Amino acid sequence: MARSLARHEGFWMLFGALGLALCAGCGSGGESGPTGTVSGTVTFNGQPVPPGTTVAFISDEGQTAAGLVEEDGEYQLSIGGKGSSIPAVAYRVTVSPPAEEELSEAEYDAMMQAAGSGARRTQPPATKPAIPANYQSAATSGLSYTVTEGDNTIDIELVETAPSSRQRRR
Repeated sequence: MARSLARHEGFWMLFGALGLALCAGCGSGGESGPTGTVSGTVTFNGQPVPPGTTVAFISDEGQTAAGLVEEDGEYQLSIGGKGSSIPAVAYRVTVSPPAEEELSEAEYDAMMQAAGSGARRTQPPATKPAIPANYQSAATSGLSYTVTEGDNTIDIELVETAPSSRQRRR
């Protein structure tokens, strides 16, 4: 038996080496070609956008990289939460506001009690959305960036847009 194994030892070594060579690229996330990392800040009229705002980079090749904005307006992109390298290509960009927070149990109880007592409800003052609607769609944001190989710092400055002439008519 030992003689039989020795005779096939070369085959098994070759088979193992071939298997290692084939798996050398495993776990790379399926990306081919150059990649880069992207981080930066997002501001609206010079102020950091709210934490939880989503930044999404969408390529023509179908890749979407996204990141959540932190307290200071900073973000870092990843694809599917795996690592931070994304393909080095051109992207259209969207910026979407954070999801609305749910009421706490105490806030809900107070609201229900006030409604049941017949007390006059006061409405909070109307506020403008933190992120204008045009930035929430790749088709209307007007934001596009090209990611290059290596580290990329992409600061995104959002500004209030004037209403179009069609919106001004009454």
